[in-house]
Amino acid sequence: MRFAAETFRCAWPSTERLEVPEVITADFVYYRLRKPDYTAEDVAAFAARSKEMLAAGRDLYLMFKHEETPEGALNAELLLKQASL
Repeated sequence: MRFAAETFRCAWPSTERLEVPEVITADFVYYRLRKPDYTAEDVAAFAARSKEMLAAGRDLYLMFKHEETPEGALNAELLLKQASL
């Protein structure tokens, strides 16, 4: 059984951009990418990091925010193409 926890505080201002440090504590990695405006450079960096995680033998769960606009799905397609997955 595997668990991933995402910490959240309702008191955080919605305009605040939080950056969370990467701390790996298991044999799998969970990324939940919630920003609505990732750049092509951001997606390329996620693709490169994804390749590193998979090459190290880790299972990878990576999700882009998917709500009213298609950006999340388009970013996911771009990442898959760039990471050759």
